[in-house]
Amino acid sequence: MQLDAAVENDMNTGSIPSADRPEPVRILAALDALDATSADSNERIISDAAQLAKRVDGELHVVSAYPTFAYARSHQVERYLPALRVKARDRRRCAIRQLLRGLHVEATAIHVEEGALSNAIDAVASRLNAVVVIGTSTAASPIAISSTAPAAAATLKHPALPTEFAA
Repeated sequence: MQLDAAVENDMNTGSIPSADRPEPVRILAALDALDATSADSNERIISDAAQLAKRVDGELHVVSAYPTFAYARSHQVERYLPALRVKARDRRRCAIRQLLRGLHVEATAIHVEEGALSNAIDAVASRLNAVVVIGTSTAASPIAISSTAPAAAATLKHPALPTEFAA
């Protein structure tokens, strides 16, 4: 009987074949990376999300967004849109990396999307199948913790989550 090369390699290295590996718990920290008035809440969001990811041996992902350039639809401006998008993403990624470095936190990935932050959260959380989102809601209540899946109760009952996050 011949084993598939990938399975044989997994057996030789002692790792679990990818089909049998459980999906990692993904924690999504959502923040406005360039808003100076959100600096304190951004630090708290990253710290809380990093602590949770560490407690559940999960992945920390950070998401931010930049305003859409859809309104700039003229021939004079349209040719600059790709460069403007790259610059907007790079500025936010740089700000997030600086925040992470300052807090001595490592993230699995930084996601920067065009459009409203709420839409970016939904899109990234859906792509990642994230279990928990920790992020800004309003200036009055800077931290919001919520599940991201349509079945909210099932999501927050994830077995790896500490009991204080259970639904």
